[in-house]
Amino acid sequence: MKLNKQKVASELVKIARELISLDTFQKHQKNIAIKTLKMSDAGARVMGGMTKEEARDFLKSIGYSDRKIERLEK
Repeated sequence: MKLNKQKVASELVKIARELISLDTFQKHQKNIAIKTLKMSDAGARVMGGMTKEEARDFLKSIGYSDRKIERLEK
């Protein structure tokens, strides 16, 4: 598999900008949202806190694309 170095570099720059622009509270929310989407539906309900829909909405608000969110849920 051949890596497109330009594409990889571009993605890393986007991630770096995102991390720099988030405050501490948002970084924690982001981690919770990602963990929530990786859980089963039942697991997310049992854990309480953020719902899967709230997690998707938050990640979209900080710049995640629908495709990136979809990949997290797989």
